[in-house]
Amino acid sequence: ITLDRLANMSANRAPVLAMTKSKTQSEDALKNLLEKRRLSVEAQRISSIVENCISQLEIAATLPAILCLNSDSSVVDEELMRALRKHQLSETRLERETLECIEQESEGEDEEARKRVKTPLEKDIKDSVRDLLRLLRSCPDAISGLREEQGMEVGESECELIMVLKMFHSHMVDKLQTSLDEDLQRISRKKMEVTNLQESLEENNKQIAGLSLAQKCPPQISKKQASMQQEMGQLNIQLNNLMLENRRAERTLRKVSLADLELNQIEYESGEEELRSLEKRFSVLESEYDQIMERRRLAEEKRQTEMRELELKIKAAIFAQAWWRGYSTRKALKNRGKSKTAKKGKGKKR
Repeated sequence: ITLDRLANMSANRAPVLAMTKSKTQSEDALKNLLEKRRLSVEAQRISSIVENCISQLEIAATLPAILCLNSDSSVVDEELMRALRKHQLSETRLERETLECIEQESEGEDEEARKRVKTPLEKDIKDSVRDLLRLLRSCPDAISGLREEQGMEVGESECELIMVLKMFHSHMVDKLQTSLDEDLQRISRKKMEVTNLQESLEENNKQIAGLSLAQKCPPQISKKQASMQQEMGQLNIQLNNLMLENRRAERTLRKVSLADLELNQIEYESGEEELRSLEKRFSVLESEYDQIMERRRLAEEKRQTEMRELELKIKAAIFAQAWWRGYSTRKALKNRGKSKTAKKGKGKKR
């Protein structure tokens, strides 16, 4: 694709492009105006910086396609053509020096010498890219024509980067937009400021009218007014001094409060750390306490079981002893009765 063809195509498409561009530009301008009304001054500056970055990135992404054009063809802007030729020459020199550096590196030559040779070429490349961006920003019609040509596609990584930046810009604008309540509050503040200014203006007008009347008053009144003005000046000086002292005291108190706040924060953090350590120790002690209480419970249950068994054994022993005593007593009584009957029988036989 030659630059002559680009110029002819841009000339043929000029009416249609002008109508579509005017329509899209009016819509974009209306949209941007509505967005800017919702943005603060700082937000508008940030948005313009990001938009400029996106525009420069889009132009830089089309540079490889622009450099592929025939540099010998005629172009609408001669300054742009000279910048393109200069950039192509710098790029060719840099590629040649890079190849030579690679060959010298394989041969084992000094690396610092190669860097000294490449540094001015890299600076020339940066300067030429900056000049090209400046010239292409001043020629938006040429850029739009190049983008509409077949074969002038941007690389995948560049498209992805531009898309991500546009998404970031829209998200940032949404975040920076002020809400309706904030707009109403700002408008109310402006109205209050206007009202205050009007009141101060009316007071100044009254003072001016009073001064004009004072000039027409007798000398005694003017002297009294001069003394009152002098007294007012002294009072204003005292007021300013008191305000300065109050500001100094406020700064001192603020520093003290900040220092106290930092100390309290440090104490709070140390207390939190100590609390965490105590909680850990408490959890360990609690588990140990539970184990000890469990062992005590088991020991108490075992002792109660042993006591019940001992009571049963004692009762059984008492019962056995009582039974044995009764048995022994009955047997002794029985034996005693038998001995008495035996003695009586022997006496009768005699």
